[in-house]
Amino acid sequence: MDFNSLIKLKRERFEQLEREIADPALFSNRQRASEIMREHANIKQLLAKWSELEAVRKQLGPRLIAATGVMTNYGRMLINGKEQDVSVIGSDEQYPLVRNMVLLSGHFMDENDVQQRHKVAMLTEKLAQKLYGSTSAAVGQVGAAASPEVGKTTQALMSQTPMA
Repeated sequence: MDFNSLIKLKRERFEQLEREIADPALFSNRQRASEIMREHANIKQLLAKWSELEAVRKQLGPRLIAATGVMTNYGRMLINGKEQDVSVIGSDEQYPLVRNMVLLSGHFMDENDVQQRHKVAMLTEKLAQKLYGSTSAAVGQVGAAASPEVGKTTQALMSQTPMA
């Protein structure tokens, strides 16, 4: 999977945000300044994770079986009529392999999902049962968490604990 074009866009956006932050006039609008600072921090974190991932890939070379970057955000979701905190993990098709996850139902995200930027989600067994009553009922459902990426279709269910 080649993320270079996406990372290039993120770097360009980061540079644009750096210029905006350097302008003292930005801070005359507190809400806009807050949005810019939040986006700047998120992209900075993403670029740092990407650099770490690339360093690991370069260092290990052909000995590397799989490596993935992980970005965790937190959101709120309506579960059984009650709004609750959830963690939303962004990654790629390598995540299940790296985490040694067990597929319970559906299928894991694949390279096409990542390339096409499909809005898909993988749920733990526990969350699937809370939201839909069973793991089999969860696949294909559309749900949303209050995070930057909403309206995801449930594609796979995985166990929360890795395989032995």
